[in-house]
Amino acid sequence: MKAPTHHFSRVRLEIAVIAFFIFAALSLLMVYLAAPAIYAHSLALTSSPTDRYPVPVTLFLVGILAGIALLILGVVRHWPLR
Repeated sequence: MKAPTHHFSRVRLEIAVIAFFIFAALSLLMVYLAAPAIYAHSLALTSSPTDRYPVPVTLFLVGILAGIALLILGVVRHWPLR
């Protein structure tokens, strides 16, 4: 059997990194949907009991997800890390 080539190893690593980022994003979303107060507490926000999804928490989550999307795009396009 042939040993894996350098290209095949790199592709497998890219898939693993992308899968990790997707897992991280899904975990963030699951925590946000289940208990958004965790993010509000982490950001030291005081929210009213009627406000289930505070706007600053939502914007924080959108910012993190945008960063993760940018990292995935960098992996897919092979951006150098200089």
